[in-house]
Amino acid sequence: MRVARLAGMTPLEWTFQDARKKGYYVTHLEDHNELTHLFLAHPESILMLRAWYHVVVIDSTYKTNEYGMPCVEIVGVTLVNLNFNIAGVLVLDETKDTYLWILQHLKHLLGDVIPDAIVSDKEGGLLVIVVEVFPLSRHLLCVWHIEQNVQEKCMTKVCKPGVDKAAAKKIVVIIIKGWKREVYAPTVEEMELALNGFRRG
Repeated sequence: MRVARLAGMTPLEWTFQDARKKGYYVTHLEDHNELTHLFLAHPESILMLRAWYHVVVIDSTYKTNEYGMPCVEIVGVTLVNLNFNIAGVLVLDETKDTYLWILQHLKHLLGDVIPDAIVSDKEGGLLVIVVEVFPLSRHLLCVWHIEQNVQEKCMTKVCKPGVDKAAAKKIVVIIIKGWKREVYAPTVEEMELALNGFRRG
């Protein structure tokens, strides 16, 4: 029964065909019959992307899935600041060529529009390619990733030999609170007040 249903196709070929019949955007790369890249977008996600294309977030997880492959999530943001999934991409590596492949398919999904901003971490393979594929879009670093870097740098500056580690962590927490007041200030005036307070300590 199962073999008849596949009509001579491999399970992967049948899955792709079935997904396309249902309106999914599916594309993939193989190397010696092994799947190396898979890009999948739901039809409603594509419609949402074309309506709310202004901000696109690209983030890659570590190799935490069953296949040990990075999973790249592409997410959009609506005008009321809600996130929606645009596409999920499973890849063999995070090289420039891989990110070029991903961004070319994202560009295809966008059609005639381009994002105002693309937000990502500082993934080296992605940084260069974003500018190449979307030269008119601003590329912004994710504030969460920046905060992680600020914390790390603060710990190395504060945690000197002879300094109690618990005390150093408390100092870093205070620094991060001040940094967040500045970064998340809703107006320029409040940002300047937070900055001045941060400088005074």
